[in-house]
Amino acid sequence: MIRQGPARGLSGSAHKVVVVESDEGLCDHVSAWQDLADHALEANVFYEPWLLMPALKNLHPGTPLRLVFIYEPASPGTAGASKLCGFFPLEPDSRFRNLPIRAWRLWKHIHCFLCTPLIRSDRARETLAALLQWAGGEGRVHLLDFSHVRGDGPFHDLLVTHVKETGTRQYVTNRFVRALWKAGEGLDDYLQNTLSPGVRKEYRRQRKRLAELGRLEFRTLREGAEVDDWLEEFLGLEASGWKAREGQALGLSSSQRSFVLAAAHLGFARGQVFLQGLYLDGRPVAMLLSFLAGGGGFAFKIAYDETLAKYSPGVQLMLDILGCLHSDSRFAWMDSCAEPDHPMINRLWKDQKVIESVLVSTGNRLGDVAVSVFPAARRLVRLLRELRSTTALYALR
Repeated sequence: MIRQGPARGLSGSAHKVVVVESDEGLCDHVSAWQDLADHALEANVFYEPWLLMPALKNLHPGTPLRLVFIYEPASPGTAGASKLCGFFPLEPDSRFRNLPIRAWRLWKHIHCFLCTPLIRSDRARETLAALLQWAGGEGRVHLLDFSHVRGDGPFHDLLVTHVKETGTRQYVTNRFVRALWKAGEGLDDYLQNTLSPGVRKEYRRQRKRLAELGRLEFRTLREGAEVDDWLEEFLGLEASGWKAREGQALGLSSSQRSFVLAAAHLGFARGQVFLQGLYLDGRPVAMLLSFLAGGGGFAFKIAYDETLAKYSPGVQLMLDILGCLHSDSRFAWMDSCAEPDHPMINRLWKDQKVIESVLVSTGNRLGDVAVSVFPAARRLVRLLRELRSTTALYALR
């Protein structure tokens, strides 16, 4: 189902808002969508069509989605043609389901590690204004949650500027940092400035001991004909360790397996998938699947052989990858996509990326009130939970 309606940006010219509510309606937008991703204010590979469409097909749990495309006004003499300026995949925000508040948030599926929307860099201010005006009008939405977006990049600056210029109410509901690699100094200097001499010595010792077990090789997938073999090795390695024991391995779920296989094939054909591995006598002991976009990359999933844990195969692989990143001019940065307190990657990657969620009123009175009282309401909920826990504890005595 597709719904269209006008919205007005800061320029005063009408933008066209197209809302797609099923994946069948996406095909008409793919070309413009990919062009938008290639010229976005901020790169987000998880919202590019070749990666998001397999997610919609395999990982969409059935909750309603609004896939919002914002096109600029058609220019005179272009026969109705217009440029796609923004893409915002939205889902209902369940935190407000028992209140008379309509709130939607950026869609984050189980394997999505960034939700920064795609906005054309030279149309950013108008596009954001058009989205909020549409949402508060025809969209009948009181709040938009820009959830899990980068909190120290161009989109963050855009949102801050919009709030200052328009007086829009907003509140940061969550904020954390995760490891990031950025290009700059050479590899040797990078490691010296990141790791202590003792840690570097220990990693060299582990590397030497691992190499004594057989022929140790660092490999990067380069031929398309080998994609299936590499993916099967990666899924098998991931399923051999703790991820399988905790039910998190991709290969254990048919839907997740289908997602990663489809995405990897599409991405490799576009040159946006990086598969690398550390091999011992021809068998993988550690592998990393990464996605590339906007002059950088996203370290999507890592797997390693836990039977060789005393040699730290995951660390050894990441050291090889650091060497690869420092020698490859295509990379200006790499997002770890890791948990904030990840012990291994936080030790190896010294830079950080801020991730935040920002609740924004669409300009109506109910949205403004909801944003204003949200901090106090959250503190009250936390207090009530603590009181219940204390009461339950005394009841057991």
